[in-house]
Formats: sequence, structure tokens, C-alpha cells
Amino acid sequence: MIDESKEFPFIVVSPQNPSIAPLWDDQTLMALVDDVVSRYVVDSTRIYLTGMSRGG
Repeated sequence: MIDESKEFPFIVVSPQNPSIAPLWDDQTLMALVDDVVSRYVVDSTRIYLTGMSRGG
């Protein structure tokens, strides 16, 4: 669908935690969120953070 230029009303960001890092660095993660918010039109009341595996 993306290849067909379909637009979606949401943004998904999937950062990867390097295998050498035991835990997420909160400041780096929030800097990523701030960067996305500054680049795109984002409803700041609808930001959700979730994770899988070590990101959970």
C-alpha cells in the first residue's frame, strides 16, 4: 500500500536497541520522540510508546 502512495493517519517509529546496550537510554529515546514531533505534524496527546522483547 505504501508503494501505491496510500497515506496513513499515523506515524510508526521502530528504533532498535543495539545488542551491546543492556537498557534503553531514556534521554536518547526522548530525543528521538522530540525530533519526530519537530519534523512531522503530531498530536502530542496521542503519542504511545511500547516495546517488544528487550524494548518491553
